[in-house]
Amino acid sequence: METRMPLQPTLNLSVFVWGVIVGDQMNLQIHGSRHVDQPQELQPLLKGIPGTVVRSVSAEHSGMPAFQHGTYISDHRSDFKHRWGGWYVPGDTGAMKHMGNSVTKDRHSAELVPIPDRFDPTQYLTPHSDVVSLLVLEHQTHVTNLLTQPGFEIRHALHHQDVMNETFKDPVGYRSESTLRRIRQAVEELVDYLLFVEETPLPKPFRGSSRFTETFAAQGPRDQWKTGSSAFR
Repeated sequence: METRMPLQPTLNLSVFVWGVIVGDQMNLQIHGSRHVDQPQELQPLLKGIPGTVVRSVSAEHSGMPAFQHGTYISDHRSDFKHRWGGWYVPGDTGAMKHMGNSVTKDRHSAELVPIPDRFDPTQYLTPHSDVVSLLVLEHQTHVTNLLTQPGFEIRHALHHQDVMNETFKDPVGYRSESTLRRIRQAVEELVDYLLFVEETPLPKPFRGSSRFTETFAAQGPRDQWKTGSSAFR
């Protein structure tokens, strides 16, 4: 996957490997909606707050995204049956169903079938697109958006307050109750997300296909992989 900084636009929506989409579903968009798990039409960039998303799509045999069947934006609240469409997902997820490792049955059908055996991961630096790393990616991507969002909204609230102070001759630095409420509301979703409120429980412990789980957990105690119903502890 090409490395990009947030706010850097791109028109690249997919990477084609032997006719199957296997990567780069994380792309920039202006996200005005905070909903997940709802099929979303690709729309022109809307006025709003820039951020990155992990997108799940139905992929055709040709490698093209089947946008007519809708797409999903994934984070740790998403239903697993809507995750990882268009992604190569090695690792053990048990009997849990997801959209990864599959393509549409035909151009006009939304039914997904397993990817053909022709996919050869040996041409890459690593054969892994570890399911555990995908869980972490989904979580961290939306955390980044939620860290960006309060910055926009709080600056807007403070600017509006300063304009009102000047208009009504209130002291410099005065903050009304409505402004303080806007500031509190701006961070509430971030706090809830960091505390994993509304996280979709893991149906069973997942096992990755690489050493990512051990390597990630060894980096520090704040974000550790848990072999239980929650992705982190």
